[in-house]
Amino acid sequence: HWQDWWIWQNHAQYRKEPGFFVDLASNDAMWASNTYFLEQCLGWRGLCIEPNPVHHERIRAERKCTLVPNCVSDAAKTIEMILPDGFHGGAARVVKQQSDLRLARNKKPVQMECRTLRSILHEHKVKHIDFMSLDIEGHEPEAMSTLKLDHGGEHGVTIDVVSAETNSSAAYWRAGNYRHYSPEGMEQVFLRPGYQMPIEEAGKPILWPAEVPTCSAELKAEAKARSMDPVM
Repeated sequence: HWQDWWIWQNHAQYRKEPGFFVDLASNDAMWASNTYFLEQCLGWRGLCIEPNPVHHERIRAERKCTLVPNCVSDAAKTIEMILPDGFHGGAARVVKQQSDLRLARNKKPVQMECRTLRSILHEHKVKHIDFMSLDIEGHEPEAMSTLKLDHGGEHGVTIDVVSAETNSSAAYWRAGNYRHYSPEGMEQVFLRPGYQMPIEEAGKPILWPAEVPTCSAELKAEAKARSMDPVM
């Protein structure tokens, strides 16, 4: 979904030191991961928050991030979730109403132990997050409700960049005066008030996926023809 490309183009390549991420929720260790590249190729550290146990073995074996094997909500409590099968996962979903069960195609809800995001960050002594990937299928308001944003970084948590899959958390970030972007072909992006991306500090505009040149039909046809040439 372009997040790792976007962070590299606008942030990471301008920095000398690796950053810190929070991946909520991380899903599979590698497949469709928004943070695998940052961690494995750029040396970033972070938290992989993922309640679905089908992903835990691969995250522990193939990732360096700290696995938090819980769901996140507005309080420490037990909730019901619908969990997808297979390591490719899909959208785990909190059961809030009867329609969620219909969407689950008769899958049986599973009891999951949730923690608050505030308690997780406090346990791991996290005060600053360079990049948060946020995608928990509409449960974002509950997950973010206990977190105290502190743009000065003294009494709460400073989050520079947020990538969010759905609109459900937009009101939260707007209330914190975050800059809001809805780029074509990419999830929504929120930037901390007063924060400039490193590319902006370098005097350049933020680069978005829609601005990336794509191969013309002629170039694609030429590349295909070359791939079919016999090897001499």
